[in-house]
Amino acid sequence: HFHPEMQVLSVAHGGCNLRCLYCQNWQFSQHSPEKTVAVHDFESEPVLARATGKGLGGISFTYTEADYTPEFAGEFADLAEEHGLKRTLCTAGYINPAPFSELISHFDAVTITFKGPSEEFYREVCSGSLAPVQRSMRVARDSGVWLEVATLIVPTLNDSPGDVERMAAWIYKNLGPDTPWHLERFQPQFQLRNLP
Repeated sequence: HFHPEMQVLSVAHGGCNLRCLYCQNWQFSQHSPEKTVAVHDFESEPVLARATGKGLGGISFTYTEADYTPEFAGEFADLAEEHGLKRTLCTAGYINPAPFSELISHFDAVTITFKGPSEEFYREVCSGSLAPVQRSMRVARDSGVWLEVATLIVPTLNDSPGDVERMAAWIYKNLGPDTPWHLERFQPQFQLRNLP
């Protein structure tokens, strides 16, 4: 819902601090930059000049985890602003509050993935924990940055009516009833290719 028809340049790098069994971008996120196929040298100024030359309205850190390299993401976002581009961040929000506050201060909008309704889901499916993600959602809400939430609906793991209701109730109570929440379709990937 943040400038919905704006075209953006998507930026990603190798690496992530979670290990989601269903990762949709596992070829990049589950490896370091040195071990990732199709990664090439990246120079900020030429990339931004190309984006503005194509008439794009913004840049978006997505596909992998920008908080894996917060200094680079923040510096690049600041340069994008100097080029007149909007800056968006898609993140799992699995980061401590102080560095997250610093990171999102460089962005106009943030989407945080709310992967599942419980600590058990985060531990068993993502090798992480739910509490830091919920804290990040509150930090983003309190920062004044445009906030949206996204959930990939994974069959048999977070798709029961009770699971969806718990996530919806948490968003409503903690982020407010006007917070956009995107429910995304699952494609079997990575270690969960057996699911429908």
